[in-house]
Amino acid sequence: ISGAAIASLLTISFTYLVQQLLVTIKVKGSPYTWNSLKVILLIIFLLGLNHILFKVANPWIDIFSRSLIVGGTGFILCYLLRISSHMNELVERIIHLLRRKK
Repeated sequence: ISGAAIASLLTISFTYLVQQLLVTIKVKGSPYTWNSLKVILLIIFLLGLNHILFKVANPWIDIFSRSLIVGGTGFILCYLLRISSHMNELVERIIHLLRRKK
């Protein structure tokens, strides 16, 4: 089974690299931005955070607490790193509306 997995990994990696090479040549540019790298690093960080979080015996409480911590951290970091301009505009409009109501 591990030989088939390695063969699949090599085949998928090779075809992906060829695909990206063709896109780069035809478009004369990269389909990725620095924000793509930020997203990948953020996902790796959030997976690590989820791994080191405490475990709760009740699965419902565990799901809720992990989702709240990981989701909230991801949302805040996504806003602070300015990964999505659309999300940042939406959050800033909501903050503006909340400040105006006071």
